[in-house]
Amino acid sequence: IKRRIVVGNVSKWITPEKRDSSLRKYTHKWMVYVTGPPHDLNITPFIRRVRFFLHQSYRPLDVVDVTEPPFQLTRFGWGEFPIRIQLIFVDNKNKPVDLIHNLKV
Repeated sequence: IKRRIVVGNVSKWITPEKRDSSLRKYTHKWMVYVTGPPHDLNITPFIRRVRFFLHQSYRPLDVVDVTEPPFQLTRFGWGEFPIRIQLIFVDNKNKPVDLIHNLKV
């Protein structure tokens, strides 16, 4: 059985005067997501967990597991980078699948 998924991201520029004092160097708030196509957004029947591998500058919090829908992750940042995304399936017969999404801000 083949299933379609959608991987993407959105971002918003934060004006300097609206930045939190502890986050001054971060120019954007971004969110990366894994979902189904518009006609069938629910992917929980076949996806158990999504693991996001962020840029090393996010260490020690650079690997994040999202175990419940919506399978999305929001962070603050200052640049673009490739995010490795690992899909872990409900059926253990299916091996995890890795893909790369280029985060755009």
